[in-house]
Amino acid sequence: MSRRSQARSSPSDEPESPDELDAVDGSAATWQRTSPLQLVVAPARALANLALPFVVVLFLGSGGGGRSLIGTLAFIVPVAILVVLGSLLPWLGTRWRIADGRLQQKYRVLSTKQTSVTLDRVRSVDLESTIWHRALGLSVVKIGTGVDDERITLDSLAKSDALELQEFLLTRVDRSAAYADADRPEGSDAQPSTPPRPAGREVLTRLDWSWLRYAPLQVSQLVVLAAAFGFFAQFLDDLPIDQGDVVDSVQGQVDRLGLLIVIGFVLVVVVVGYVLAAIGAYAVRWYGLVVSRDPENLRVEAGLLTTRSVTVERRRIRGLEMTEPALVRLATGAQLSALATGVGSGGTTQVLPSVPRAVAVDVGEQMLDAREALTTELTQHGPAARRRRHVRAQLVAVPAAAALVVATVLADLTPALFVLAALLPVLGVGLAELSYKHLGHTLTPTHLVSRTGILGTTTRVLERDGVIGWTLTQTFFQRRVGLCHLVAATAAGPEQVAVVDVRLDVATALAAEITPRLVRQFAA
Repeated sequence: MSRRSQARSSPSDEPESPDELDAVDGSAATWQRTSPLQLVVAPARALANLALPFVVVLFLGSGGGGRSLIGTLAFIVPVAILVVLGSLLPWLGTRWRIADGRLQQKYRVLSTKQTSVTLDRVRSVDLESTIWHRALGLSVVKIGTGVDDERITLDSLAKSDALELQEFLLTRVDRSAAYADADRPEGSDAQPSTPPRPAGREVLTRLDWSWLRYAPLQVSQLVVLAAAFGFFAQFLDDLPIDQGDVVDSVQGQVDRLGLLIVIGFVLVVVVVGYVLAAIGAYAVRWYGLVVSRDPENLRVEAGLLTTRSVTVERRRIRGLEMTEPALVRLATGAQLSALATGVGSGGTTQVLPSVPRAVAVDVGEQMLDAREALTTELTQHGPAARRRRHVRAQLVAVPAAAALVVATVLADLTPALFVLAALLPVLGVGLAELSYKHLGHTLTPTHLVSRTGILGTTTRVLERDGVIGWTLTQTFFQRRVGLCHLVAATAAGPEQVAVVDVRLDVATALAAEITPRLVRQFAA
């Protein structure tokens, strides 16, 4: 690393105000590139992303013999060359620096784009390393600024320099002086000297391999696998396989073993394959998970092939969201995310995957420094809210049952469908009861808690100090039964936390207790 900025000789030389500090680092900071090793990482990553499409094109194009193969290669090779050349442009055209109390990045190739943000607007600094970056000792630095999901990305800094930059930006210690080295050459890997790390980093939890039992219970992974199967299934006709022989072979197995045994075998293979794929995806994504905190920041580190280190200032965490998907809930599991201002995807940063509910509750309450925030008993919303759920369920179930009966009669379908039609309203009753059971809210001395859901549930906890406004809405049917939706506006997470189908008098009292001055202005 190149020479650091020189220490000032006397206290009198130190700037006494932010303006003086800006004057010190001003024009002295030079524009610099990221590591030249990005010229290796970018092409490798681009070609790896195109490997599967290239293989598919090569396979389909080689079916017509040698000429078809030559024609396919004549298409693939120029495309690969263009992709490699295009992947080099970000390094060639991108510069960044810290000067005048601002983080600045500019991109200039065919067009020019410049991004500039004051250092006090930095909300998060996350580190990410793909397998290509890790092989060369590099990291990607993603700097959140609190403006929607926009981030400043510095691709391919040396890992040690990325860590120093992360600490520098998050601790906000002598930012400008650390970059006031006028002699730093352009393109060097020099970074600011590392500020003192906050003392006493506390580990809240680590990955427990027994959590893998929750991986197959995430239905979203089944959807991904089904989509992948559908993608590859469209190429089955192009495989060099005699489909007639396959059909004859399957028919022979059915005749020899029986249809039920063959179906059972196929189901076992599918289930085992799905379980192994789900466990593998969980392990790769969350390998080495460590959730820790110090007096200033919360940090989540995880990943096998691509490692991620997400750091959020604790003072910007306004609440949390605990999600219990249906199957995960049956296994007493839950997922946990932090609701913070200006970070993550939509202000939401996932802290824990599917883990035992007790672990999610313990970590969540430590994050908020509020015991019982996730275990306190919720207030139910009364008979009117219950009836509303039953009415809405039957408005779907009864027409569906009637349509099924009509279709069965007109199309002369199996009479067993009459039984299914009779069960639909009963199913509606059960789902309505579950919806009401999971509906509730409460107010602790420091937080507003709201929960909704049917088979799965979502519990949101929001700091009372994080509420910046209210929206109270009533539909025509809600007005008739004295209910409303109360929505707390906040700068964190999805920017709102809703208390659904609550009595109007309870909603107004709740808003008045949390923000008495704000509500008093409208009540006057």
